[in-house]
Amino acid sequence: ASLAARRDAQRRRVCRLYRKALHHTLDWVIFREPFYKEASKLRARFDVNKDVVDVDAIERLIVKGEAEFKKFQHPEPYAVPWSPEGVTYARNPPLPAEVCIFY
Repeated sequence: ASLAARRDAQRRRVCRLYRKALHHTLDWVIFREPFYKEASKLRARFDVNKDVVDVDAIERLIVKGEAEFKKFQHPEPYAVPWSPEGVTYARNPPLPAEVCIFY
């Protein structure tokens, strides 16, 4: 049971790492066409090791991948302007109800 639980945890870590890497690829490549090419390259890098079954080797690959992810993260990630991290978030907030005049 311990081996199955460890493999399940590793599977979740790999999926999280892939999703984070794919999401952060948009920080480097904003337009969709080049993004698709980079996403294909990223998927190919993950698919190279999909048949590894040794849990210790998988753990080493995950640690190496997480370290590489941290090394290549964008220093200024892209934020959609109207999202909470964006530059125009709450720029023109709605007026309070007591200030509004209703006719």
